[in-house]
Amino acid sequence: MKDWLVYALVGLVAVGLAIGLISGPVDGDRPSDSGSPVPTGAELEPLEPQRENGPRFLFVASGSSGSLECGRLRLAGVPFVVFFSDRPYRMAGHISVERLVDAWDEGEDSFRSDPPNAALSVFGASGSTNVVVELKHPFLVDGDLTFDITILQGSLPASFGPCSLFIDTLSYEKLFSLMLERANRQEQEISDVKDRLEEAREAGNDEEAQMLQIQLQELLREYSHTVNLETNAERTISGDNEEGNIRQP
Repeated sequence: MKDWLVYALVGLVAVGLAIGLISGPVDGDRPSDSGSPVPTGAELEPLEPQRENGPRFLFVASGSSGSLECGRLRLAGVPFVVFFSDRPYRMAGHISVERLVDAWDEGEDSFRSDPPNAALSVFGASGSTNVVVELKHPFLVDGDLTFDITILQGSLPASFGPCSLFIDTLSYEKLFSLMLERANRQEQEISDVKDRLEEAREAGNDEEAQMLQIQLQELLREYSHTVNLETNAERTISGDNEEGNIRQP
């Protein structure tokens, strides 16, 4: 099992405590591998801004190590950011670290305009240490997820090992915009790979064509998951989806 998966699983054990710390009082045709069309962007309309009963999402970033220097938190080895909804929606998925950073300043309900609280769980031989922080100005340093932070409760050493960062909730409307942008980007990637695959086949380059076919299938799988998240979320919120689960295709 990969190290990051171990850290993520251990991190979820501490999620109950982390949520309590965060919320507690502290000052057309889209591509598909089956050939059947899947919902287009026009069909994936966001929820009305005034809807009050939609889900909110908690974000979890698990790293292999971290450090704190001059108010700057740096997490290494974060493969992606997992999100999951509050009750009763039972929705989950993930976005890239880059997309979280890019989306930080977007929209009126942005993390920049209202910086989130977060709980950082650091895991060691004697157990876990939990620290509550306020997050600002995320960026990437050599691939490491980095924030300017203010510590609200607890303390952190200058360096530490495996850790999970539980970031305060975000509305469905905001998450929808992230997913829609992700779907658009995936569509472009799929189109590019299809063009390269056709060129490889015409050139008789079977080895390259086989590699591109594998890459295309993976892109289609990820794309299907993105669209599945959006359509099932709408059904769940409207009451049409009895189970309310987001499943990997």
